Amino acid sequence: MGARAWLRARVGAACWAGSAFWASQAHAETLESRHPAGYYILHGGLTLAGFAGGWASTLLAADSPGTEFLPHFPPDVAVRSHFSSSAAHLSDRLLWVTIGVPALAQFYDGFDVAWANAELVYAEAQSASLLLTSLTKLVVRRPRPYTYSQLPAARALVERDGAEAQVSFFSGHSSASYTAATSGSILFALRTDNGWARHAMFGLEFTLAAFTAQLRVRAGRHYRTDVWVGSLVGAGIGLAIPALHGLPLSRVHASEWITGAGAAALTIALSEVVDVCATLRVCSPEEAIGAGSSPGDGVAWAVVPQASPAGVAAIAVF
Repeated sequence: MGARAWLRARVGAACWAGSAFWASQAHAETLESRHPAGYYILHGGLTLAGFAGGWASTLLAADSPGTEFLPHFPPDVAVRSHFSSSAAHLSDRLLWVTIGVPALAQFYDGFDVAWANAELVYAEAQSASLLLTSLTKLVVRRPRPYTYSQLPAARALVERDGAEAQVSFFSGHSSASYTAATSGSILFALRTDNGWARHAMFGLEFTLAAFTAQLRVRAGRHYRTDVWVGSLVGAGIGLAIPALHGLPLSRVHASEWITGAGAAALTIALSEVVDVCATLRVCSPEEAIGAGSSPGDGVAWAVVPQASPAGVAAIAVF
């Protein structure tokens, strides 16, 4: 990508973010607040523009080899031996579940002003996530892990995907799922005082988001760094958009954040120790980790439980 295209991408993202920030300053209240029609027209327009820009940027990706910027980072190199269409399809389904649960949960108190405001904020967060992710993919152009695989199915996918095989950084599934988990859980917490329901939403959403992201690694669609960055970006956007709307985030309890973070951390740790794809029997034999890897990709990297000298369980990385 040339310097002009890079500049246009940066300016476009900055203008969108600046517009969203400026618009939010005049309407900083609660979900129950009634706003003038102009508020909904403006934020609805920004939301549609974000979705349209994210979709349009995918059409601009060049069908040519990208550039690997972390060629020797062990946690990433190890992923080049991963490939599973089954895990990829499962992550696609889980992404829609992760996005859909908070949207449906807003029907908890029926159709009212708070429902309309919450859905608008939620949609705007997703559009911002899509736009930023798509622009980053367009600029960075990192080849996906499966482009290194020698499996016939992987080679066929490279040919079929074309430009899509060169947009690994960062993970769109990860950013979208963590945007949904963060913003969706916040908005649900702001609409109900039911503590059990609020904690359940945080726990469920962050478990689904983490599982969705980890499956992208197992599928060979993304490196670990793609998923790590995508998750952080998604969580950041999921927090920033409600905050920019002036919503009272102080009403979200620390225990709810701890529940969400703990659920995500536990899911990530378990999925690194256990081959979830094989455990759930959704992968075929030729999709086993290590099958069809390219020469020189046999870097051992894994998180396994190990006893420390004091006899206490610890985590070791090889």
